[in-house]
Amino acid sequence: MFGARLKEIRTKRGLTAEALAERVGDSAVTKTVITNVESGRKRDLTTTELFLLSSALGVSPLTFAAGTIYDTGAAGADVRFAEAESLLRIAEAFRVQAEKYEAAAREMLRDTGEEPHAR
Repeated sequence: MFGARLKEIRTKRGLTAEALAERVGDSAVTKTVITNVESGRKRDLTTTELFLLSSALGVSPLTFAAGTIYDTGAAGADVRFAEAESLLRIAEAFRVQAEKYEAAAREMLRDTGEEPHAR
């Protein structure tokens, strides 16, 4: 899905894979990386690669997960607000999960009689 979305946005912007790689301007995102992502041969992108690609295309990273292209042009503030809200929800979910893991780990340590090490 991500690869198809990347290709759709890239072609709507009138860019070749090579031109997009040049626009990204980082050795982590080459023409080969872009074509491999678009074809599905490369499925995992780092956060850095995702942000570099979205920035070079002028869209929010949320664009790749949504059915809508979130341009960062004139409506950029609205997009950044929506993106910030989404990121806060994700952060909260991680915080809740981390608290559960921490509680479970402390209980395991209590059962062994060991003292927890510093974080």
